[in-house]
Amino acid sequence: MGLNTRNYSWSNADGSVRSRIDFHCTSPTVKPGWSSMVAIHFSDHRAVSFEGELIGKFTAGPGLWKLNCSLLENEDLVANLRVPHVELRDMRDLLHGEWWEWVKDRFRSFFQDAGRAAAQEKLNKFGQLQSKLQRLFDLELRGWDVDNKLDETRKGLAEHFREESRKIIC
Repeated sequence: MGLNTRNYSWSNADGSVRSRIDFHCTSPTVKPGWSSMVAIHFSDHRAVSFEGELIGKFTAGPGLWKLNCSLLENEDLVANLRVPHVELRDMRDLLHGEWWEWVKDRFRSFFQDAGRAAAQEKLNKFGQLQSKLQRLFDLELRGWDVDNKLDETRKGLAEHFREESRKIIC
């Protein structure tokens, strides 16, 4: 947080006990950039935000691709898949033996793009909720009555964290 800055990531309600309990652990290929702490008003902890720069060679293997089945619950996405699916089915006679490999590549690309877009949208929504919570908290400190909006925003963030924790547990 800075050489002469004392910033604590946890404190009890009255502020009499404070601690720095969060750390940034990175690979040697990451050069630390900036970091900041964001108040989380439904917790006694603060969120630590960190950004770094990739300076070394970072290699990722090809790995396995598995369909994110939750994407199939999105009716609009499935509807967008139906039109190209009919065209792909019609290509079967032209491509003979290579058809299935060709179709798998198209489906994989389609769902990978959709998954990236869904993840980015989720990340953007989380960032918006965090920013809104910080703005509302600042307004509350200035004497504004924002209790209803604070509760609504906290519920949105709590739902986000419930979904994220389900991923870890399952």
